[in-house]
Amino acid sequence: MAAKEKGTDVFAANSYVVVTWLPPLDLDPFLLFPDNIGSKDYILLPAWVPGHWMLC
Repeated sequence: MAAKEKGTDVFAANSYVVVTWLPPLDLDPFLLFPDNIGSKDYILLPAWVPGHWMLC
C-alpha cells in the first residue's frame, strides 16, 4: 500500500509460494508471476535466512 500511495507499481511474492521453487517440488517460478510482470517497478521476493525474513 505504501508503494501504491507513491505511484510505484510493486509485485510482492507470497512467502508460502516461494519455497515451492526449491527441491523437492522445483515448481516453475514464472507460474506465480502475473502476466504484466514486465511493467512492475519492483518485484519483492521474500527469503528466509535462519532467524529472520528478508526481501530480495
